[in-house]
Amino acid sequence: MKHVMRLHPRPFTQIVKGAKIIESRLYDNKRRNINIGDEITFVSRESVKNVLVKVIALHICSNFEGLFNLLSIKSFGVENAQELNLIYDYYKKEEEEKWGVVGIEFEKI
Repeated sequence: MKHVMRLHPRPFTQIVKGAKIIESRLYDNKRRNINIGDEITFVSRESVKNVLVKVIALHICSNFEGLFNLLSIKSFGVENAQELNLIYDYYKKEEEEKWGVVGIEFEKI
């Protein structure tokens, strides 16, 4: 199955450079349709650029803190744990509690 996800410039660039290999999202209905072997086209929100990846693992947790403690922070394309907390600029705690979270691990195609 193929999926499309939009990204802000920094995480998009980190994927293109190979510095980011896990995308963290709420494990909502849309993300529950993602399976290992699926393809995702990440599209930059500020340009017409995109990058194609293949899902190689799904890491499901009840919250972002658990996800970030489970995996290497560098896998998320950041240098320190404080940067990971920026996830709450995009998602509310209530959403996190309702859906749980997923770390979508991928490789560029």
